[in-house]
Amino acid sequence: IKEVESRLKALQNEWEGIGPVINDQWESLKEKYWAAVKELYERIHSFYDERRTTLAENIVQKKALIAEVADLVGKTSENTSVKAWEKSTEDLLALQERWKSIGFGPRKENEEVWQSFRGYCDAFFQQKRTFFAGVQDQYKQLADKKKALIEKAQALKDSTEWKEAANALVKLQKEWKTIGHAG
Repeated sequence: IKEVESRLKALQNEWEGIGPVINDQWESLKEKYWAAVKELYERIHSFYDERRTTLAENIVQKKALIAEVADLVGKTSENTSVKAWEKSTEDLLALQERWKSIGFGPRKENEEVWQSFRGYCDAFFQQKRTFFAGVQDQYKQLADKKKALIEKAQALKDSTEWKEAANALVKLQKEWKTIGHAG
């Protein structure tokens, strides 16, 4: 469309640069010329009007996505398990894909809306990092407990008192099971 506009302006300049014509032909030529120019400008303006409408619709869709992301981020406090965080992450990544599929909006609004969306996504992933840092600490503590049980079991391996050693190993195995998963 930019090329059409520049070509039209060049043609208008050329029209102005052409010399005079016979008076009885001037009015009909002028009317034909300006009718063609007006038709082209109407098409150009309709293109830009459609584009503005599309851009406005894109911003509305993006703002709706921001509301969904804000809701998702608001619910992260309910995520108390790794599976819940995985589900929330999948949902957020799906929203990010939808964001990418929506076209641009008007420049001023587009940047502002993008910053808002990005802020919510960053907040989500910061909360996720914090949760998983806590999980890793918990796993480390459980792993340390299991290492202590391993040391106790190794101490029993050289025992010649079979019945007592076997009972102690069974007790260690039960304790191992109660400790839980260590990551």
